[in-house]
Amino acid sequence: MKTQTIFIHRGPEPRDAARLLAIWLQDYTLTTAKPVHLALSGGRSPITLFECLAQEFHDAMPWDRFHFWQVDERWVPFDHPASNARLIHRFLLQPLSIDPASVHLIDTSLAGPDIAARIYEQTIVQVLQSNATPAPLFDIVILGVGPDGHTASLFPNAPALTITDRLVTVAQAPPNMQPATRITLTLTALNRSRHALFFVIGKEKAAVVQEIWRRSQPSPELPASMVHPLDSVHWFVDDAAAM
Repeated sequence: MKTQTIFIHRGPEPRDAARLLAIWLQDYTLTTAKPVHLALSGGRSPITLFECLAQEFHDAMPWDRFHFWQVDERWVPFDHPASNARLIHRFLLQPLSIDPASVHLIDTSLAGPDIAARIYEQTIVQVLQSNATPAPLFDIVILGVGPDGHTASLFPNAPALTITDRLVTVAQAPPNMQPATRITLTLTALNRSRHALFFVIGKEKAAVVQEIWRRSQPSPELPASMVHPLDSVHWFVDDAAAM
């Protein structure tokens, strides 16, 4: 695993941290005229980011050049309150009027999570993987971190962390986190992306953030520490999470 510099961007409040990430994303679009393939996490924390992008940066970003992907999904129907796809659609894609052809979601209407994971991986390969080289895949993955150090649906010491021959897999969350069955990008997929942007807010994340930053080596006890994309890792945090 290569040594990599971590860039930390700190804002006083959650919206400030979201704005810093949005500005970074805006600057990135100025460096390329190509489509930007962006993979998004779900959960509650990204709502602040999605609202910032949809409201403050609605007219400041070339959204027609973006393709949107999911980092992970819970095995629930699209209209379920716990659906990451539903959250992304409601707070980001719909307000921005994104063309459905530019949206690549994990299909939880299929017969089972294994099938859905295979189909999603096939879509990634068909759209993103060049025959000439195995890397990169996504331009940017936006990730969160749980208080236990998990990211995407890659949980501490879970079997999914050891998968090296798949881009997408089925994972199980701990018993205290429901719904338990998840579909997630693997570390292989995350680490074949160009940039990883962690968006972390709230004082309940402060201890794990500090522990990840202190670590000199990646550890399966803290899956977020194992994310090492091709170009850079950035942390966008509010003051509460950075304490």
